[in-house]
Amino acid sequence: MKRAFTFLIILALVLIQAAPALARSAPANPMAPAPTATPTAEPTPVPTIDPNVTTAPSMPRDGGYDSGAGMLSEDMIAQLDEEVRDYLIGTGEMIARVEGIRNILLVGLDARPGETRSRSDTMVILTLDGNNNEIRLTSLLRDMYVSIPGQGNNRINAAWVYGGFESLRATIRENLGLEVDEYVAVDLTLLTDLLDQIGGLTLTVESQAQLRAINGVIDGYNYQFGLTPNSDFLTELGEQHMNGKQVQAYARYRKIDSDIKRTERQREVLQKIFEKLQSMSLIQLSQLAMTAMSRLETNLSLSDIIALIPVMYGMKDANFAQLSLPFAGEYQAKTVSGMAVLVPDLRAAQARLAAFVNG
Repeated sequence: MKRAFTFLIILALVLIQAAPALARSAPANPMAPAPTATPTAEPTPVPTIDPNVTTAPSMPRDGGYDSGAGMLSEDMIAQLDEEVRDYLIGTGEMIARVEGIRNILLVGLDARPGETRSRSDTMVILTLDGNNNEIRLTSLLRDMYVSIPGQGNNRINAAWVYGGFESLRATIRENLGLEVDEYVAVDLTLLTDLLDQIGGLTLTVESQAQLRAINGVIDGYNYQFGLTPNSDFLTELGEQHMNGKQVQAYARYRKIDSDIKRTERQREVLQKIFEKLQSMSLIQLSQLAMTAMSRLETNLSLSDIIALIPVMYGMKDANFAQLSLPFAGEYQAKTVSGMAVLVPDLRAAQARLAAFVNG
């Protein structure tokens, strides 16, 4: 049965999103009735979910399902698998598990207004290990110089331009020896909106240089999307609460350090998102999933998303492990055709990834 921590994935992606059904069984259904009650641009692939569904339903006053004012409309309920549908209307429970290991590709897209295909700004392989109750995050550095099937050699972040998920999937398979069948891709605006909907995150700004770098990304975002100049700039150092725009800027800047440090921040944000999602209710998470689905590019279904929710409540003790490729000491920094790239030792990268993914 396909059940995953797809919801975290969604958020995680551009950084960000993540994680699996590692619990033995789902907790009591919080929505159940009370005991006394009865280079060449290509068209963007069409999402798997009906793009006309855009409205998140209102929250029921009593916390239970109500077809008129509940979190899902009758039409949406009809799209779900029977097990998920029964769970949401309070007539069944869901047991979700990940048997063995499952890999899901998370992609953050840096698309400008009007673009139909952009480079992948963030690439993270989410590994769900049900045997060891572990979530593993592998960042692929965007300047890694690889062979893109049918297109020659280039940075790995160019693969998405040539053919979206299928091109990036084939590139990962050919160069790193890993098959990834599922993916979720989000752009910057969706990431920002989702982070705002979960209430933002608490992060730490450690220096004036970091503060300026974050505000530089925010400034570019404001200009790119026609927002008020200087809006949402950070003004102080130290631990502080950040909104969606500020969080994505924290995860994306790299001018004062490196892409390696940047991917470390992205994985930090992913983990904090997962912790935040665990504190939210079934209704809140379902509403968030409904809001996101019409704007995602993914081959996962709404049922996949909803099915992960009860499992997340039992994942507080899951271990997080992290890796970035190419690994330190296993690549050469070169200039190729005017591009600054990282030329990896592919045999070393393949061996390291296989060992990490398989535990």
